[in-house]
Amino acid sequence: MLNINFVPDDYIQNNESRRTNLMYLVLFAVVMAALGGSFLTIKI
Repeated sequence: MLNINFVPDDYIQNNESRRTNLMYLVLFAVVMAALGGSFLTIKI
């Protein structure tokens, strides 16, 4: 079956890159929140 794609390849690559960057940013925020929470728990 013929697959017709009207979306440019660089647009798809840009979307994947943005999604990956967002995922790593969320992961970084979770790790920093866990470190901050553990620091506060130890200090209190």
